[in-house]
Amino acid sequence: MKQVFTTLVLGFLLCQVAMAQATFKIEPNPSSINVAPTVLDAAAKSKVINLTGGNKNMRWERTIIELPANISSLVCDKNLCWASGVSTKDFLLTPGDSATMDAHFLNPLELTASAIVHIKVSNLADPTNDFVNGVYLYNQSTSTSNPLPAADVKLFPNPVVDQFTLSNDQDVAAVRVYSLDGRQVAAYNASADHQYNLATQAAGTYIVSLLAADGRTFQAIQVNKQ
Repeated sequence: MKQVFTTLVLGFLLCQVAMAQATFKIEPNPSSINVAPTVLDAAAKSKVINLTGGNKNMRWERTIIELPANISSLVCDKNLCWASGVSTKDFLLTPGDSATMDAHFLNPLELTASAIVHIKVSNLADPTNDFVNGVYLYNQSTSTSNPLPAADVKLFPNPVVDQFTLSNDQDVAAVRVYSLDGRQVAAYNASADHQYNLATQAAGTYIVSLLAADGRTFQAIQVNKQ
């Protein structure tokens, strides 16, 4: 009984710490968009929301995870839609503020493609502990007869210790794992046992990209490695 009580107390304290650090959030996260090839500027839309009653000086930083040639991305925040070469900006969140945090994908040649962008949003008062990683997925396809699979694959456990398992993954043909600086750190063909190894990767946050049989990325999942 004493051990159970201690476990409950520790769990409660950890929850309180987690809640204390959750001073803002990004919704939805991940954000995804699937558009026709005639859409030359497509936006995967989210909001960054201040959960406190005080002003917060914030910074966003964009990292390209997957982006084919001839397609570019840009970020729109509460102040401006910035040029594609701009990868970081500071902004202010007022109490209870809900501000734009969108990733735009520009495809002037109407190419069939998919892309992933990562946007890290940090509280400048405590950037080491108070930050959120946003994931933005884009798909553009010329095929109406071959739609993307539903983005309803489940990944568990999360956080991962050595390996993760996918469920509802009948449409997954390949798996790619990226670090948040855009490096591909692992690649797998679909596994018959639905399990994928991350044991050799350092602790941190990664993005798992799920590919359909035609090579299109149809879902991106953020995973934490212990």
